[in-house]
Amino acid sequence: MNEFSTHPPATGLPGVRHIPDVGWQCARCRCEWPCDTYKWTALRDYRRNRVALAMLMATYLDRFARDRPVVECARARAGARFLGWCRTRRPGRAAW
Repeated sequence: MNEFSTHPPATGLPGVRHIPDVGWQCARCRCEWPCDTYKWTALRDYRRNRVALAMLMATYLDRFARDRPVVECARARAGARFLGWCRTRRPGRAAW
């Protein structure tokens, strides 16, 4: 059994993807984006290339920073929000 063998519960409106909306909330579940479902899916999809996942999330972080004032980015812990979860789940191993 691997870390991706169970699926997270389906939430939100059917047919709406877990993508950021204009206010940086998930368009489907209305949680702070990236939501847990997006993170789970991205970790599964990028399990063999975490560098690409980190680059993708860094792009989203850049867009978020352009949309928000510096104070809000710091208060929202934007770096941890977008990049902190991208690394491997196994302690002691490199993320990439």
